[in-house]
Amino acid sequence: MNYLGHWLLATLLLPALAIAAEAFLDAVDQNLAAYGQSHGANNDALANSLSRIDAALQTIEADLIEMSTRGEENADAA
Repeated sequence: MNYLGHWLLATLLLPALAIAAEAFLDAVDQNLAAYGQSHGANNDALANSLSRIDAALQTIEADLIEMSTRGEENADAA
């Protein structure tokens, strides 16, 4: 490659390549950020659902214990 070729490479192609690389990395960064937000939202929704399920199961357990205690009291009274 002669001097003119090196000059063209350095002054025209390398800056364009740098701009393209920066645009690509910006797009990757945006995609990763969007994925992270989506993933975080899904995790928050799942945690909320599990918390609500846990509360419902605890209520059911308490009701069953109360029903069992009442059944024993009724059996004792008879």
